[in-house]
Amino acid sequence: MSMHASPEIAVVIDHASLSVNVDLVERCVRQTLARSGVSEAEVDVILTDRSLVLDLNQRFLNHDYPTDVLSFRLSEGEQLAGEVYVDLDTARERCSEFATSFEAEVCRYVVHGVLHLAGFEDHTDLLRAEMRSHEDAILTDVFGSTPG
Repeated sequence: MSMHASPEIAVVIDHASLSVNVDLVERCVRQTLARSGVSEAEVDVILTDRSLVLDLNQRFLNHDYPTDVLSFRLSEGEQLAGEVYVDLDTARERCSEFATSFEAEVCRYVVHGVLHLAGFEDHTDLLRAEMRSHEDAILTDVFGSTPG
């Protein structure tokens, strides 16, 4: 690995009817990694549907409920490798609730998932608030202002 290795990012759209700008999603991942101090990474983002995210949540986390994003860290140590699964159905349904665009809602889920890969947690109110603050800052970097 060179000292100036850049993250390897793959974005896969695996949904029957919904899609999002792949370059935008990749920018969200790069900005999240940069703000998290991660320079070497392999991240796959799978933009998919509710049924796959629910299935993964049940099979791997024993959570029998839908969720908007799942992250799986596939490495330990300095080199970060992981997968982020985003539920496009939930993003489509909830974007109006937050007065934001579909793409901005998808990007928030992507950023949230990548922050988890980078080691951020959200299991307390304080950690959730800190994570939300990081998300807002990253989305501002990507969109020029915080969407929604």
